[in-house]
Amino acid sequence: YVLDRKTGQELAHYSRDDKEFSSVSNFIFDIFKDSQGDLWIGGINGKFTCYLSKEDKFKTYTELPISSFAELSPNQILLGCSNTLMLLNKQTGDIKNFLSDYVVQDILVLGDVVWVATSGEGLVEYRYKEGTIKKYTTQEGLPSNFINSIIYADNCLWIGTESGLCRFNPIDKTAFIFTSIY
Repeated sequence: YVLDRKTGQELAHYSRDDKEFSSVSNFIFDIFKDSQGDLWIGGINGKFTCYLSKEDKFKTYTELPISSFAELSPNQILLGCSNTLMLLNKQTGDIKNFLSDYVVQDILVLGDVVWVATSGEGLVEYRYKEGTIKKYTTQEGLPSNFINSIIYADNCLWIGTESGLCRFNPIDKTAFIFTSIY
């Protein structure tokens, strides 16, 4: 559904019943708006799609099990998948492997660092220009190695895990676990 922000009125409704969307996933994991205003929609059991806002049309891509999207640069979109992190060239449609062997839950790009929230491998710091990878797990103070979400605020990474909320300082690599939010 597309709703008018002010009135709540339905402007459009897109369904798998429409021929154009019959192969698009109906089990959506992430919706992401890139810097050009385009909306990326992905999930499992189907193709992922991009709503090209300036053209008012959808572009459908190959079937990939997508859990999250992030923007590496204006024409490079990261695709968090079940067993890898992939990079999509928005202009050509080419998709290549970016970081293998991780079950990706969420992605955050901060400058030249891609932070990857994984299922079982903790938090991964990938300095892609240098090609270096550092993992942070329960051994480094995280509450769990199963990280579901990540966001950057107040100079820290806030991560949601299967064992609660954690604030991670990306400079000194310290973790503060919130045992209670009240």
